[in-house]
Amino acid sequence: MIGFNEMPKLTLDMSPPMFGAASFRMIDLQLMNHYTFMHMVGTNLQPDPRVRQMWVYDVPQRAVGCEFLMQAVLSFAALHLHIHKPHDNRIKLLSHHYFGSALRMLMLQLSRIGPQNADMAFAASVMIQFQVFMSWKDPCCQGLTVYKPPIQWLEMCQGVNSILKSALSNVQSSCMKPLLEASPNTISSAAVGPTAPTSPASPASPSSPELYEEGFQLWGSFLREDISDEGVSLKRSFNLIHNLYLAHISGESRSVSRRRLLTFPNALDATFVALLRESDPRAMITLSYYFAIMKLSEDIWWFHGRPEFEINGVWSVLGDDWKMYMAWPREMIAGAVDIPVGAPSCDGSHKLPEEAKLPQPGTSKILEEAIT
Repeated sequence: MIGFNEMPKLTLDMSPPMFGAASFRMIDLQLMNHYTFMHMVGTNLQPDPRVRQMWVYDVPQRAVGCEFLMQAVLSFAALHLHIHKPHDNRIKLLSHHYFGSALRMLMLQLSRIGPQNADMAFAASVMIQFQVFMSWKDPCCQGLTVYKPPIQWLEMCQGVNSILKSALSNVQSSCMKPLLEASPNTISSAAVGPTAPTSPASPASPSSPELYEEGFQLWGSFLREDISDEGVSLKRSFNLIHNLYLAHISGESRSVSRRRLLTFPNALDATFVALLRESDPRAMITLSYYFAIMKLSEDIWWFHGRPEFEINGVWSVLGDDWKMYMAWPREMIAGAVDIPVGAPSCDGSHKLPEEAKLPQPGTSKILEEAIT
């Protein structure tokens, strides 16, 4: 798929003279035309011809007979146009309308996934997940004064993983199979379990504090001091992120490293997500290391700009006592890190700032918040 920043500026004419007044049917056809063009151009960079056929032909073909998948396709195209034509109020309304419609229709399918709709539900969920991931580029979200962690995206990732778990056998024999095997991809069979060979947890058992790489030592030493349930969740998440980094510097193939990176949100537990929802500084700093590692995979076009957005956003809301722990992520987005492998040096002397807000962990209902 072509980068949202790379598509030439196109015009969606809402009232083609030859067809008279605009109608929803004409709008749907125009959006489908735009979707097809996006993928015909953008998938030229996709090395797997099966993936190209899947997005360009198979998915639109199935959408013709599947309303919830059609809404996801049209929503995808509308968001792309909205990003590139931020001042066009008509496209803004279309983008939000189709996204809400696609999400509502998909939610109705989740309780009855079977052979008749598994591949289409998976395709629609992947497309909606991608749109949530790209929502930071939505012009309607620009200029917000207070940064918030990407909760909806993390929960959408976990929601897609849940759909795949319940429909895996059907998806593996469908037109969506190439997405499970392609590299890089949005989601893979590795997402089904933490012990799978390409899951984020598999490079090694969780790192002990004294074995953190240089850029991770300061924050790893701090987290070692917290023995609460929240602290256990934070350390587990940080160790998974550290393993992503270890996999990269150990020379693991780029395809497997990217697969780990893309499936990482599925490994986050409910406690960590709840802390993020409360904008807990410990959780936000921890996740910043993940986005810093994302800088190492800039060949995945939809990652472009996201590390800077998230890391600078976290920096903007942290108190001064927390900011020293953001040194490595900020160096990564500034291009000032040489990816070192050095001897650790942890003294465990860093204490929790007294004014830190420590919310109680909560629970999340996957996908529900995205509806509101």
